[in-house]
Amino acid sequence: MAFKEKDNKESVSFKERFRTFAGFVSDHQRVIWPVFLIICVIVTIVIAIIAGRHQEEEVDIETATVETLSENATIPIPDVDFEVNAYPEINTLVSDYYQALVDGNMDRLSEVVSPVSTAYLTKAQEISKYFEQIVSIEVYTKPGPIADSYLVFPYVEAMFTGYSKQIPSLQTFYVCRNEAGAYYINVEEEQPQNVIDYISGMVLQDDFKDLSNKVSVEFNEMLASDPEFATYYDNLSSQLKLDIGQAIAENNAETVAETETEQETEEAVATAMIVNKVRTTAVVNVRASDSEKADKLGKAQIGEEYTVVEELANGWTHIDYSGQDGYIKSEYLEKIVNVEATETAQEDTTATDTTTTEQTTDTTTASQEETKYVTANTRVRLRKSESTTSEVITTLNQGDKVELIQKQADGWTKVKYEGTVCYVKSEYVD
Repeated sequence: MAFKEKDNKESVSFKERFRTFAGFVSDHQRVIWPVFLIICVIVTIVIAIIAGRHQEEEVDIETATVETLSENATIPIPDVDFEVNAYPEINTLVSDYYQALVDGNMDRLSEVVSPVSTAYLTKAQEISKYFEQIVSIEVYTKPGPIADSYLVFPYVEAMFTGYSKQIPSLQTFYVCRNEAGAYYINVEEEQPQNVIDYISGMVLQDDFKDLSNKVSVEFNEMLASDPEFATYYDNLSSQLKLDIGQAIAENNAETVAETETEQETEEAVATAMIVNKVRTTAVVNVRASDSEKADKLGKAQIGEEYTVVEELANGWTHIDYSGQDGYIKSEYLEKIVNVEATETAQEDTTATDTTTTEQTTDTTTASQEETKYVTANTRVRLRKSESTTSEVITTLNQGDKVELIQKQADGWTKVKYEGTVCYVKSEYVD
């Protein structure tokens, strides 16, 4: 094997192993991250961990063996070869995962992958539209870092919408067993450091490189010999990004619309917090659409205010720019909150009409005290500030409700938990 740990002093550091792995991925990225299986970028825990995607919000999964694993204890990396199609339960799990994509069956996908969020399922639903048929699957496995876990490398040949030949790919899954005894694909992005070290070491072993090279040769030969496939590959990459972005934006818009309808029905007289304007925090370009490649309409100066048309899920804000549709990256904007208090007939009553005044005041107070809530759509952490490195205040279970203060343009939602102001990533609450 190319990589073998002997003891703490002789072992290669995680940073050094990562550099080696990064170079290897650079040479084989089309196979390891094929665009037509982009769902596996979401699902594949190994790639997500090694690429350092800790800037996204983590979701908790209740797996006792993982939670009790000490992050300080080194996990020996075994010098073992692949086993092929050796475990019927793992084979079935992998087959069910891909079949769920072919069928567009998100309920089934939710049973084999954990944890899942509304945003995750939205992405998977869009990607599944391109799957037509799984032609063959070979499941390569190695032991996982914890008891009853596996690193799984499915070699898959599949048919996709718009192309007439089967396409090869290689993926990496981290498979664990839950408390009920069932195996699942673990997509938890925050893992103990020793688990990260273990996985990064295993994917540097010779047999994994050999398998990746084999698939890489197949895939690159297709690109070189078939111009139709090369064009299809490039077009599908762009189309998937567009489809997923639009689906997430529509999903968020529907959620906002439902919330607004409920508020209008419930609030006859209320104090409404309306965020309809933003202010620029830097000199920034205004674009004709939500892309850095779009035509530039002008340049906004620091402190300029604009009316918001829509906050998009892809990190852009749609604004009214001098009567035109303009777009600015949300990170360069801050919200301006206007509080509009709807006064009742209390101001018009006379000082002698005490009964009427008291009734009006009571109505206004009761309306102002109505509270809005958001519900966790998966297990997720509440943090002290808008950062995944911020202090954790508590963890919500799926279905838990907390008081809503404000949904922000930066992808975070401000909430109140037991009197404490907290923040949670917006994609994990409805």
